[in-house]
Amino acid sequence: MAKKRTTKTGLDYSTAEVQARKYYIENKSLTQDDVAKMVGVTRGTLNKWSQAGDWDSARGLSEMTPLQIERMVKEQMRKLLSDETTEEEQGIAIRKADALSKMNGVLKTLSDPERKVLNALDTFEEFNIWLAHIDLEYSKSLSKYQLEYITYLTKKTSGQN
Repeated sequence: MAKKRTTKTGLDYSTAEVQARKYYIENKSLTQDDVAKMVGVTRGTLNKWSQAGDWDSARGLSEMTPLQIERMVKEQMRKLLSDETTEEEQGIAIRKADALSKMNGVLKTLSDPERKVLNALDTFEEFNIWLAHIDLEYSKSLSKYQLEYITYLTKKTSGQN
């Protein structure tokens, strides 16, 4: 019986690829070199996996909210209905709208509680930046309640209630 190939960290290659994809897509601060080292493969192997799986596109979409994806789908639909587009442009718009629609469906069906915490953090961060330009002191005072809410969500997702 043939022995399975393992990475420098002892993972079999299929497990390493799954973990690498997750690390790369969910952690924008990590480079491909960082992820390759984490799972014990060469940069070339990781790059091959990334290109084959279009990880860069998934990485960009991983931070989009369902509302942002919905807007992109509507924009593609508008392009489809426009008399100004060529058949080639319509074909591209159809493929994009279809892909975005499918991704949005996946996002809506996923009930990942940790994602709720991350979305709340992202929303609060953007809101605080916006509000600070209007009323810095009020923005600071809201931060206390936002932190309490994030703590509540975190406990809720871990079952601590």
